[in-house]
Amino acid sequence: MLRVKAHRYQLRHAGASSDMLARRRTVGEIMARGRWAAIKSVRRYAKGGSVQKAVERLAPGVRLFCQQMERDLPRILKGEIGVVVPDFSALPEANIVR
Repeated sequence: MLRVKAHRYQLRHAGASSDMLARRRTVGEIMARGRWAAIKSVRRYAKGGSVQKAVERLAPGVRLFCQQMERDLPRILKGEIGVVVPDFSALPEANIVR
């Protein structure tokens, strides 16, 4: 199990950043989803460059696992497939994030 502590505000940042980076939604759609009235607020939350830098710092095996989970998420949520999480805790922190 991955031990990740996430707070709601981090999810707001991550969702907006991910949508912006992947061009999944327009700025207007991101504003509606995040319930932001001003584009200035969206710009503060949607920092795609920060997300990309964080992804680039991941070790190749961790990045591959994350990509597989993103690809398989719809099937996982439907209960069609299960998830086997590698034991990243056995690795030194330096091997998870470069």
